[in-house]
Amino acid sequence: MKSITTISRFILGLILFVLGTNGFLNFMPYPELSPAAGAFMGAIASTKIIFPLIGIIEIIFGLFLLFNKAVPLALIAVLPILVNAMIFHISLNPEGIYLL
Repeated sequence: MKSITTISRFILGLILFVLGTNGFLNFMPYPELSPAAGAFMGAIASTKIIFPLIGIIEIIFGLFLLFNKAVPLALIAVLPILVNAMIFHISLNPEGIYLL
């Protein structure tokens, strides 16, 4: 059971770190969005602070998970991001949910 927990923690940390880094370096292309999803993402992007903040949170807490430091704090901190991503895909862009 301990190895499953360790592997899961490492995979989630790696995913968060890569996606957070992608927010700044743009090395992975973003998928096409439906018109409603595009309008929503455009509205959020117009604030110019939300996406960098999410990227920083993903990088910091992804590293926490990778290095096994403050794991409960990291899991609690990324929970709102993951839940909102899931709700976004379920309600506005269901064809892109496999990317979660």
